Amino acid sequence: MTFKVLIRRAISLLSSQVSRVISIIKILYFRAACPEIELPICAAIEAGAILSATDGGAITVGKNVSFGRHSQVIARGGQITIGGNVHIGPGSIIVSQCSVHIGKNTLIAEYVVVRDQDHGMESHPIRNAGFQTGAISIGENLLAWSEGNSAAWFHNSEWCSHWCAFARSRKCAA
Repeated sequence: MTFKVLIRRAISLLSSQVSRVISIIKILYFRAACPEIELPICAAIEAGAILSATDGGAITVGKNVSFGRHSQVIARGGQITIGGNVHIGPGSIIVSQCSVHIGKNTLIAEYVVVRDQDHGMESHPIRNAGFQTGAISIGENLLAWSEGNSAAWFHNSEWCSHWCAFARSRKCAA
């Protein structure tokens, strides 16, 4: 092995270790500052990922969950539960005003958007129409990906169409 190859490997190893240390520091911060977010030490949070629970919302995360770069998991008064061994891909957004459950061993690909609410259209101005909400449950061992215009697709004998069609059909129990 040449000296250059050794240096590259050492830098790569050091870089991955530094990333893991930064992830652990983020997790420790969440544990101390955000009791509404339950996050095990074995989770991985990449750069730019956001976890936020406001307005009485809560997030519960299983073991070995990874949050890709710039992914967002936001509980605005709702409950988000993520099973173990789940990967939330880069740029994905999960927002709950009611309830979102993601089963274990599921892969949420990049740029998938999961929302348990749809903006109401009954009154004008539209910005004052409020939201319609409905609980969403994504099963275990699934692959969810996006194909433009926020359609969500599932692989492993299950397929679901647009999130909002489901959310409109149910009201969240208070």
